[in-house]
Amino acid sequence: MNANTLNIKCEVNIDDIIAYFYYHSLYNPRSKRRLKILRFAFTAISFLVIVGGIILIGSTSVWEFDTVLGIILTCFGLAGLLSFILDYCDFLRRNITKKVRNLYGQGKNSGASFYKYSFSPEGIHYTTEFSKSDISWEIIEDIIQISKHIFVVVRPKSALIIPKRAFTDDSAFNKAAQEIKALFQASQAQQSS
Repeated sequence: MNANTLNIKCEVNIDDIIAYFYYHSLYNPRSKRRLKILRFAFTAISFLVIVGGIILIGSTSVWEFDTVLGIILTCFGLAGLLSFILDYCDFLRRNITKKVRNLYGQGKNSGASFYKYSFSPEGIHYTTEFSKSDISWEIIEDIIQISKHIFVVVRPKSALIIPKRAFTDDSAFNKAAQEIKALFQASQAQQSS
C-alpha cells in the first residue's frame, strides 16, 4: 500500500443515503433554480390572492359576500405563503425519505451496507459485500463535508458516503475530510497542468 493511502471502514445505512439525497436536492444547481422558481411562483400567487382579498374587503359593494370572500382569499393567500416558507424543507425531507425507503427497503438493497474505502493519489478503491470498484479522481465532482457526513460526489448524481460515526471523534472525522480534499485537489492540479 502507498504511504499516502487513507483507509476507512464504515457502515452506510438508509439514513445516510437520505442525508445525501436531501443535501443534493437542496444544493445542486438544478434544484436551486427550481426552488427559486417555486418561491417566486408561490410568492406571486399568494401576493395576488392577498391583494384580491384586500380589494374585495375594501370594495363599497352592498353585498356582504364580497367582504367575506375578500377575508377568505386574504387568509388563503397568507396561509399558502406561510406554509410554503415554513414547510418546504420538511416536505422535501419527507418526500426524499419516502422514495429512498421504497427504493432500498426491499431485497438485497435493504438495511445497511459495509464499505471499505481506500483513498490514494491514484484514485479511490472501495469494496462492499456485493462488489469492488475503482474510481479515478477525474470523475469526482466535489468533496463535501457536512456535520455528520463526508460526501465524495461522483458525476452526475451519486456519491460515496462516509458517516461521521465511522471515526472515533470529531478531530479524526475532520482530519479524514481534509486528507480526502487534499488528495482531490492534488489530482485536480495534476490534471490542469
